[in-house]
Amino acid sequence: MSLFRVTLNMLLYGSVCQNVMHFGYPLPSGTPLQDIANAIETKWCGRVRNAVATDVNFFSVTVDNITGGSGGPTFTKNFAITGNAGDEASCSLNVAAVLRLESGLSGRRNRGRVYIPGQRPGWFRLGILHSSGAAVWAAPILGLKADFLQATATDPWHLVIWTVGGPTDDYRIVTDIVLRSTPGSMRKRMIGIGI
Repeated sequence: MSLFRVTLNMLLYGSVCQNVMHFGYPLPSGTPLQDIANAIETKWCGRVRNAVATDVNFFSVTVDNITGGSGGPTFTKNFAITGNAGDEASCSLNVAAVLRLESGLSGRRNRGRVYIPGQRPGWFRLGILHSSGAAVWAAPILGLKADFLQATATDPWHLVIWTVGGPTDDYRIVTDIVLRSTPGSMRKRMIGIGI
């Protein structure tokens, strides 16, 4: 199986935020770099944009084939996708929605997180996501599960959890994507984190 590192770049108030995700590709041959980049643009960003303020701009994705270590083929795609969940000039740069990537196994190496900036302040009360914020995320999360989990994806690649620096054949398949009720901090997801 091939392993791909996907780095999604977003802009919020002039600060670049990044998310690093990993995808497994079970077929014995082929390097679907451009296909994965297209899926991130149209499916991932296309769904997540409905749960982030218009202050967020998804602007590029880089897909690296890291099977057997770094230095494999790379593909970068630029685009401009703006959030669609209303204009909110008071979005905190640090407050992020957290999508938990679960493998069904316990332990730190068996789960992951994706941090999404541009969360409107009214979606949280006393540090907890309340019903209006959760409602905004319901449809995007169902779509992400349909598009990127191995059990439901129509494309041959799927989300996996991989520990940076570990063997590229030592990963866990993501079986669920869950919205965490407490926000995270985008400070941990600035340029170069997790790469």
